[in-house]
Amino acid sequence: MLLSAIFYLLSDALTWQLALVLSDGDKRAAFLAGLGYVLAGRMLWAGLSGMEVTAFTAVSLAGIWRYN
Repeated sequence: MLLSAIFYLLSDALTWQLALVLSDGDKRAAFLAGLGYVLAGRMLWAGLSGMEVTAFTAVSLAGIWRYN
């Protein structure tokens, strides 16, 4: 469960970074994207469930971010 929570927070940071890149540096848009991720009920449940959903999300977001 600890790793799932860590990946949940990492996914939030990666969502912020990816939104920052895609919005050409607009920090408000990146903040709203990160906030949307944190407040999404399914991701909150996944972050506390101890399953691999958040690890997959973090790896996927990192791959997309590195590609851009």
